[in-house]
Amino acid sequence: MFFKNSATPQVCAGSVTGAKCAIPSLLSSDIRIRGDVSSDGEIQVDGIVDGDIVARCLVVSEAGSVSGTIVAASVRVLGTVNGSITAGSIRLARTARVTGDVVHEALSIEEGAFMLGHCGRAEPDRPILDDVVDVSGCDEASAEPAGSPADEALGLADADPDDDPLTIPPLAR
Repeated sequence: MFFKNSATPQVCAGSVTGAKCAIPSLLSSDIRIRGDVSSDGEIQVDGIVDGDIVARCLVVSEAGSVSGTIVAASVRVLGTVNGSITAGSIRLARTARVTGDVVHEALSIEEGAFMLGHCGRAEPDRPILDDVVDVSGCDEASAEPAGSPADEALGLADADPDDDPLTIPPLAR
């Protein structure tokens, strides 16, 4: 629906037979949000979001900009992200500009994409969205955790600020 290749069917991740999926949420280019955004479904950002985003699927379009932490099952970036991204699948298009650490299960970076930050592979035995978004079906509501949803998903709610969980040691020479 939001991708150039219209032959690709848009299927709600984790949907069960007979479950109704919500229509993707579009944050158009004339919208600026200051605060956290959370969705059990898909979000496309064409405008500006100053805050954390937690969603099943997130697309940041070429005109879109996010300043905050992103946690999702799937993230596609064509625009600008200033903050960390934690997702099962992350795809950075050639027009992407990402400044922040990336934690992923699968990562794809097109030639020409800009990325400044550390990349780390997610722990395979700990699903990324377990405690944040209900991925079992589109029509089931999930409880919002206390504190920032992104902090909860990253396990940072009670973390020591001096202990950086994303620090990657330098390569041996």
